[in-house]
Amino acid sequence: MQDEPHDQRALLPDEAQGRENVVVLYLVQAMLGLLSPTVLAVAAEVRRDGLIVHFALEQLGDAERDDVEDILADLDALLENEKDLPTAWKIEPSLHVGSPDATWPGRPHRRVYESKAARA
Repeated sequence: MQDEPHDQRALLPDEAQGRENVVVLYLVQAMLGLLSPTVLAVAAEVRRDGLIVHFALEQLGDAERDDVEDILADLDALLENEKDLPTAWKIEPSLHVGSPDATWPGRPHRRVYESKAARA
């Protein structure tokens, strides 16, 4: 009998899982009102040294770049009071133009948003 695939987050130590949950909560809060219709999906890759927020976008123009910048600035402000994060912890965007399919770098990470259009 073959082993069932596991969600890798279930294998994270409690501390890492707790950090990821806090980051995801704040990321969702930071995205409120800032997601344009061109955003297809968002995922969080929480690492020891920082966070990569992966965006799958229909197109990438100035408006999308501004929205991503605003989301990351809001997220940074929300996380500022979290004492469990290392002081040199960085937040970086990863911008992918296209659907959140197998080519999207955010696919294996914690998905926090997916548009209805991305599911079609």
